[in-house]
Amino acid sequence: MSLASFSVRKKVTVTMFTLIILLMGVISFSKLGLDLMPDIDYPTISVVTTYTGASPEDIEEMITKPMEGWVGTVSNVKKVQSFSKEGISLINIEFEWGTNLDFAAQDVRETISQYERYLPEEAEKPTVIKFNLSQIPVLMYGVSGKRSLFDVKNITEDKIAERLERLDGVAQVMVVSSEVREIQVRLDGDRVKSLSLSPDAVLASLSAENLNQPAGYFTQGHQEYILRTTGEFKDLETIRRISVGTTPEGRIVRLGEIATVVDGLKESRTNAKMSGEKAVFFIVSKSSGANIVKVADRVKGTLEKMKGDLPSDITLHLGMDMSEPVTNTAAGTTSDVIFGGLMVVVVIFLFLSNWRPTLTISISIPLSIIATFISFYVAGYTLNLITLVGLGLGVGMLVDNSVVVIENIFRRVEEEDEDVETASAKGTEEVGMAISASTFTTIGVFFPMLFTSGIVGKFAQALALSVSFALLSSLLVALTIVPMLTSVIFRGMGRESIAAKGSKERGFDRYRRLYKRLLEGALRKRKTVLTVVVLLFLLSFVAMAFLGTEFMPTSDNSTVLLKLKLPIGTPLAVTERSAGEIDKRLMARKEVLSIGTIVGVDENDQNGSSTETNPRGTHEAIFWIRLVPKSERALSGTDVIDEVKRSVPPYRGSTLETVDFSQSLTGGSSFPVDVRVYGKDLGMLKNISDRVSQVMASVSGFTDIHSSLITGKKEVHIEIDREKAYRFGLNVTSIASAVHTYTIGKTYTRYKEKGEEYDIRVLMDEKDRKRIEDIRLLPIPTPTGKRVYLKDVASLEVGTGPLEIERQNQVRKVSVLANVKGRDMGSTVEELKAKLALLEKNLPSGYFIEYAGQYEDMTSGFQDLFLAFLIAVTLVYMIMASQFEHLLHPLVIMFTVPMAFIGVIAALAAAGSPVNVIVFMGLIILAGVAVNNGIVMIDYINQKRKAGEDAYQAVVEGAVTRLRPILITSFTTVIGMVPMVFSKGEGAEMRQPIGLTIVGGLTAATLLTLFVIPIIYSYFNKIKPPPREEAR
Repeated sequence: MSLASFSVRKKVTVTMFTLIILLMGVISFSKLGLDLMPDIDYPTISVVTTYTGASPEDIEEMITKPMEGWVGTVSNVKKVQSFSKEGISLINIEFEWGTNLDFAAQDVRETISQYERYLPEEAEKPTVIKFNLSQIPVLMYGVSGKRSLFDVKNITEDKIAERLERLDGVAQVMVVSSEVREIQVRLDGDRVKSLSLSPDAVLASLSAENLNQPAGYFTQGHQEYILRTTGEFKDLETIRRISVGTTPEGRIVRLGEIATVVDGLKESRTNAKMSGEKAVFFIVSKSSGANIVKVADRVKGTLEKMKGDLPSDITLHLGMDMSEPVTNTAAGTTSDVIFGGLMVVVVIFLFLSNWRPTLTISISIPLSIIATFISFYVAGYTLNLITLVGLGLGVGMLVDNSVVVIENIFRRVEEEDEDVETASAKGTEEVGMAISASTFTTIGVFFPMLFTSGIVGKFAQALALSVSFALLSSLLVALTIVPMLTSVIFRGMGRESIAAKGSKERGFDRYRRLYKRLLEGALRKRKTVLTVVVLLFLLSFVAMAFLGTEFMPTSDNSTVLLKLKLPIGTPLAVTERSAGEIDKRLMARKEVLSIGTIVGVDENDQNGSSTETNPRGTHEAIFWIRLVPKSERALSGTDVIDEVKRSVPPYRGSTLETVDFSQSLTGGSSFPVDVRVYGKDLGMLKNISDRVSQVMASVSGFTDIHSSLITGKKEVHIEIDREKAYRFGLNVTSIASAVHTYTIGKTYTRYKEKGEEYDIRVLMDEKDRKRIEDIRLLPIPTPTGKRVYLKDVASLEVGTGPLEIERQNQVRKVSVLANVKGRDMGSTVEELKAKLALLEKNLPSGYFIEYAGQYEDMTSGFQDLFLAFLIAVTLVYMIMASQFEHLLHPLVIMFTVPMAFIGVIAALAAAGSPVNVIVFMGLIILAGVAVNNGIVMIDYINQKRKAGEDAYQAVVEGAVTRLRPILITSFTTVIGMVPMVFSKGEGAEMRQPIGLTIVGGLTAATLLTLFVIPIIYSYFNKIKPPPREEAR
């Protein structure tokens, strides 16, 4: 008994099976996570090391270069990139895709721990961070109030963060503030000089006095007691009264005599505001796999309930909500799916002119989708932009199997006068092999995508598996549930239905006759038809060159980033004023909901402060701008920013740049173009990069051109005279350590209060270190106690240095970065490469140029996907050869692929859309879908020939008979994806290219298949049309 016969005869069993699928599907759907992007471990680990006060060149020599060598020994390392900037070393280690990042991170930690004793003593312990796309924050809030930021921070940590972290799905709530409490011991320069006290002595005294020490135990009578020495500081007065030395006369010197002890704030070089008000930020991250929308709603609901518990002056400002684009994208894709499904049902009714098969199809569509949710849940997938697009693609495709089965059953009932149950069983069996072959050929094209590398490969895999799950579900439904449904719903059709039609001409017959005449004409002019098709194919290749290329479509997000850059060395206060003016202009825009502004650099940032989304110094500011939803504004986010940039008065040396945040969400580079210049000498690198910038400016399409190497940062170089230092018993380390303590300060111990710990920092009072002359007069402690000033052992010279030094694979690098606007990225970069060819040829030895950024992502993605396309086409042929047990017939069907290519180029050209990674993925899918029509046609032609029918008549009649199922399956797929082509909501930029590719390619492939495939089949099988008289 065949599967179809079993389904028809065992209706109750199949009904129960259907209900089980429905139940499991609904449960699976309720448990699926909802996210913006697939949960991908990007194979990058960052190592951040803070060394406050150190210059970029010192950071490079003392921290970055040694650590690059250490981490480079870890297995599976692909690339090591580093950024050395003032006070911070950031090393990004990129591993081969597929590397277990948990093990890799542990290897990196263990390797660093073996060597970290060689790092400067004052440097912080290196922090190892693993990057994951799911770590992108869900929500960002600014908290402001009519009190100090320190108090606002305490309220945020104690009353907001702690409560939110207890919520289901919340992984972390990170509180960020520019004000950090610390106990400051501000040394008075004159007192320290007069008493010849060493700052190291002060530090040692603080460390020795602030201690609780176990002292053993003793037994008295029948009771045992523990002895503890309790010496930890209880208040600031205790700190002021500790002894830090004695005078020559033997008098004890108290700390309060030489320093002011205050409960203050750590000196900051950053500031943060939310919509113009100073604020503390808290950032909510979700657990991996959690539903982003549910987590965001849970957090927002909790915050709404908490408002009554917070002080009346505390205000919460929503700065970023990543659940909004997810919700809008899901809603847009869902509406596309529903609208596409309804259009599919209408098309089927128009073709079959009968409500029974239409109803059966209407039931099979949701059944197939619900069954797909089970596969998603078992595979651990979430509903995200990629898998939702896969489901959107699947709506048109998953109905094909059911359509072929139902149409064949309908035909047998309508034309061959079979009873419903027999027609349901035999009709399914008759096309079972064809729909299985077409399904597996479609799935087969995805197999190579599983082996593509990089972020493109991960997205391709998510798309491939989501469509494959949908297709397998549809095949299961078509072979089991559909025949059972038709055996019930089609009752009442048959002889009475046919007799009622009498001699009326069936509506579709006239189209069959028209097609038959056209096909016979084409078969008689085979060479002419094939010549036209070949010319169209060649013309498509020519047209493709004019389409242009890009990596990923640029999304119109409701969160946009803008970066302000003032001349290097601009004080924090000046940058704040300029940022405030831009804030006002932004808030005046009706499209803007809120603005989060970060001015200056946070040297305590442990999350990668050398990225484009963070300021790199006190001269820079970044604006996180939250816009109203896309549907509620006439301008795109980029257009809004461009208008604001034009409205800001030009300031000498200042620039306003747009940062592409959307590419960060997809794992891509922040800038479309990154021309990297490698070499040793920073001066030479600057000269070469300046010339690259000049050439880039001459190419139309480039905007926001700038170099990563920014020089001109004022530095005071302390040149130590070793001979003079030796006479006083000093060396470079002791002098540098003293200067470091006076200017930046050192912390050897902590002050504990109410369960919290705060640094106790010893440093010179600000009034004694404001000018270069004050630095010259800093007292340097000597072993003999003799009074010596810095000017006695060193000279001070004012110079300049780089703001940041970049390295890649242990070679210095300078990047020239740019956005592209008004032109496609591919042709723009190709023109640039042509203009830089002469410069590259004449570079000094040891210097070279590479092209990176999104352009590199694009070229590598194209290469991987093109290889996947070739493998996919080969696999499709192999699958069909095994199904047909023939080598030539699958080759005939493969001619549908180049015919589909003609339609793809035509559709992209009509829409003005460039070729990108999404289009390439669509081409791979198309390679499996386009052949389905050929399979259905050739399979039926072969059946008729095996039945003994004349070869020519078998070709014609086989094609004519399969006209309706071919048109139905093709048009249902096309119509199901039409909403994607005209989609306008969130995520439309990702849906449109793949919709255009499938719609254009499949339309062309279908129309050309109806004529070209029979022609090529007749050529390969040496079938010639009979003379016209015989044909008549």
